[in-house]
Amino acid sequence: MAIAGPWTTLGSTFCPKGTPVAGDLSKHPAEEDQPKVASMKRLVTFVGKFADWKRLDAVLYAAKEYEAKFPDVGTAIVGTGPPDAVEKYHTMAKTLGLERTVFLGPKGQDVLAELFSMSEVGMFPSYKEPFGMVFIECMACGCPTIGANSGGPTEFVKPEQGVLIEEEPEWHSDEGMQRRPQTFHFSLIFP
Repeated sequence: MAIAGPWTTLGSTFCPKGTPVAGDLSKHPAEEDQPKVASMKRLVTFVGKFADWKRLDAVLYAAKEYEAKFPDVGTAIVGTGPPDAVEKYHTMAKTLGLERTVFLGPKGQDVLAELFSMSEVGMFPSYKEPFGMVFIECMACGCPTIGANSGGPTEFVKPEQGVLIEEEPEWHSDEGMQRRPQTFHFSLIFP
């Protein structure tokens, strides 16, 4: 018997793992992004502030890699930042030619639970993340995580829940940032 979600218990929203992507995701993006969502069967989700240390650019470079290899995989970007940062990342996605990447803006906990429940993986490559609450939220929805092996997540992300990629000095350059997605081993996520 299938259980429909989300549902609310004691103020918290939960969604069953396996929530369908295209149908449920279609209620969140802007109208112009609806065609992108229609072809998505699997989803990678990023949630965070649009700040350099959150490394959203690494997520976008990774999306370029996996969109080319896996035509049913899309990316949901949740969050916001200063107007210049929002413009920077939207422009970057267009420049990279991302066809299945949607920017959803800021969302509440109920929507995050829904997104994580329908995602194959949460990708949070922050540099020295102080704690990493987003990792906890993602894992609580049954979604594995990928992040950088630095900061708070090193204390609690175990192999059963996700992968932490070793930091490399060249990741702090534009050229290194473009090479980083090669270390994410997408074949392990999208067999």
